[in-house]
Amino acid sequence: MEALIGLDIGFGDVKVIARLNNKKDATNTSPELMFKYPTAIAYARNGIIGDLALQEEYDFNGRAFLAGNAALQCHDLFSTRDIEFLMTYSPLLAYKAMADIARAASIPLADLLSADKRLCLGV
Repeated sequence: MEALIGLDIGFGDVKVIARLNNKKDATNTSPELMFKYPTAIAYARNGIIGDLALQEEYDFNGRAFLAGNAALQCHDLFSTRDIEFLMTYSPLLAYKAMADIARAASIPLADLLSADKRLCLGV
């Protein structure tokens, strides 16, 4: 599989466009996937309230985080108006984009992560 991915991580939103191609059959390409989500991150919380919501958590640097729309529901949302925020958390936001692409394409995330990729990244 080959993945062509455009990823723009901005202060307000993460914009994603992707096309997955089957390398064995060049005519077998998926439609373009296009979506965006807020550049929002918050610590995931364990406990009574945190356990009620079935939100996808991401482990990054030894902590659990919520990203995107799920993080917008948290009171202690990180400020995204600093370049240090983008430099620190861009890998987490890019990983969320890969997980969302895999989910939208109905393929295992491991398959996407191991695929040959061409990536255009804007930060």
